[in-house]
Amino acid sequence: MIKMDITLQRDSFSISVSQSWPARGISALFGASGCGKSSVLRCLAGLEPDCRGFISVNGEVWQDDQNGVFLKPSQRSVALAFQKGALFPHMNVRDNLEFGLRRKGRMRKSLSVDEVIEMFDLQNLLERRPAELSGGETQRVSIGRTLLAHPSVLLLDEPMTGLDFQRKNEILPFLDRLHRELDIPVIYVSHLPGEVMRLADYLVLMQDGKIRTAGPIEEVLLDNRTPKQLQNKATTIVPGKVEKYDAQLKQSTIATSLGTFSVPSKALTANENVQLTFSADAVQINAQTGSLIAKVEGCSSETDGRVLHRYRIGDQCLYGRSAVASIDNYPLQPGSTVSLTILASLLEVSAAP
Repeated sequence: MIKMDITLQRDSFSISVSQSWPARGISALFGASGCGKSSVLRCLAGLEPDCRGFISVNGEVWQDDQNGVFLKPSQRSVALAFQKGALFPHMNVRDNLEFGLRRKGRMRKSLSVDEVIEMFDLQNLLERRPAELSGGETQRVSIGRTLLAHPSVLLLDEPMTGLDFQRKNEILPFLDRLHRELDIPVIYVSHLPGEVMRLADYLVLMQDGKIRTAGPIEEVLLDNRTPKQLQNKATTIVPGKVEKYDAQLKQSTIATSLGTFSVPSKALTANENVQLTFSADAVQINAQTGSLIAKVEGCSSETDGRVLHRYRIGDQCLYGRSAVASIDNYPLQPGSTVSLTILASLLEVSAAP
């Protein structure tokens, strides 16, 4: 568990944060540019000498002003990756990675260089210099090197800022693996709703230097304090397996726990593991009882004539959005059941992380 109770005064702008972060998984710190997100990371890393208060990580106190404790950045088992990967230009990728081993922390699962190379698919980049890498490749190397410092907590400060759509899609699957394969907490700063929905387990909403609300992402999304722009990006990700690919129709048949769907896609191989991604607009309430019977877990408040719902089918959580005018005849209180339809035309298929 990461505990923070801090203040930081910057001219006319002040930051006041009292927050506990989960001991593992990806916690997204979300808010508009300038709300203080990056400064919170810097306080945790010990880079803000004017920070006042208390910070502890997994029971180890890093700052306690009342008792005169302030660990220097070099004494904190923390790794911070910035918006642009700061690689050494005179070193190739392998040498940059191995540099991370010079400052080892106390990460519970120790990674080797070869494991990081495999995790971030860097085998074909090892002899290249940073100038020869794309933006996505640079960030993969930078985050990999950061992990080799074996931190107790990994801080990612908008690592995909400046990357185009293709480069973001290149690096997202590798970030997906962090919370599944590493037993360390990751705090991910972002102002982009799509990134947050794709990666976060836990969501902290920040505004004007303060925490607005925080909790598991599936709960915060339905909170009245959650910005509409984030609720509008509510996304469901469902693992699946390719049954077949129709080259003439250019679509794949994907089997999932929610059923089998025919989805437009590039050529895929039978039995390939994939994932289906769809927005809340793809999930609609069905007047006829069908095979997708879901339990309603929660609903957002109506602010623009539409309501966001969270459903549960077996182990799968999914989101749906409905116009208020279209749901008058359906019981949508938590605990009630409804029949759903998922619009296959709005599904997107991608490689499994």
